[in-house]
Amino acid sequence: MVNKPKRIGTAGESAARDFAQLNGFPWADRRPLKGNKDEGDLLLSPGLIAEVKSGDKARNASDQQVTRWLQETETERVNANADLAVLILTRWRKPVERWWAITQTPAIEIPGPVVQVRMYLGDFLTYARHLGYGTPLEDVAA
Repeated sequence: MVNKPKRIGTAGESAARDFAQLNGFPWADRRPLKGNKDEGDLLLSPGLIAEVKSGDKARNASDQQVTRWLQETETERVNANADLAVLILTRWRKPVERWWAITQTPAIEIPGPVVQVRMYLGDFLTYARHLGYGTPLEDVAA
């Protein structure tokens, strides 16, 4: 029997993967754990990984906790040799497309100091496709 936090985490990862598969990332998949060389929870496409946080800890995360998770996500991006990483936070009673997707500006090539950029997951996936990840936008039926 899997413990409750593991079930909550798996459910969040699976929902994010399924949503990505339907929205321009057909090969998105969950990644196996690799101990201290973790490479994120999801491989969305070559060069793009995601870390997913679910349950009460995601819904009630302080700004400091989000910053720590972004640091963890950056380490996983380096471990995975990916170009871009995103932290996905589940939201209470919100559809997956309105979960938070948070990244840092150096990963998205905005000049200036490092800042966090937060948007809905649906918007992030569209943005990532504009950057060349996933399926090209023009190849997807409207």
